[in-house]
Amino acid sequence: RELELTAHSLKGVEEEKKELRTLTESLQKTLEELSVEKQRTLEMLEENESQLPLPTSPSKEQSPTWGLHCSLQQIEDKMQQLLEEKLLAEKRMKENEERSRALEQEREFYSSQSQALQNSLSELTAEKQQTERDLKAEVKVRMDLEKRLREAEEALQSLEQGLNSLDRNQEKDEKMKADVSNLRKFFEECIRNAELEAKMPVIMKNSVYIHKAA
Repeated sequence: RELELTAHSLKGVEEEKKELRTLTESLQKTLEELSVEKQRTLEMLEENESQLPLPTSPSKEQSPTWGLHCSLQQIEDKMQQLLEEKLLAEKRMKENEERSRALEQEREFYSSQSQALQNSLSELTAEKQQTERDLKAEVKVRMDLEKRLREAEEALQSLEQGLNSLDRNQEKDEKMKADVSNLRKFFEECIRNAELEAKMPVIMKNSVYIHKAA
């Protein structure tokens, strides 16, 4: 949200800078035209004054050069007004430049913050996905262990039934041997797992189970 507001403000400042630049160029062009007109008026005034005889009347309004003096004064007044407007526009342009730099720095700050948040979100998403995979693997490990435990229990029950049975034959003996073998493998693996857990850090135990289940 802050990044959008900063970008919007920066766009407004840039548009105002463009308008002020156009205004300044227009004022400068008008000042140059007035300067040329002023120079031409001065030359005309100088030429007329050098050719006219000394005035016999004290009235300035009756002087042939009076109109040129008035025009010259109007030109100078107009130039002064335009110069003040130009200075004001240049001052506003300078303020806009400073504002633009500040907004640009602010935009870069919010942009970097946004990128950092995006990176954190990506990391959290990856971590969540990894956790979900670990949980699924752990569930699979538990299901496999429960299955093997049931098989061991069934083998134990079958072995007990065989031992308690009075009707013994070769087929039942082979079945009992297989049950004993399955039970031995189950308990031997339980012992190995217990020894491994005792030797490794806790943080590695889940990964060992996961690799075994894979």
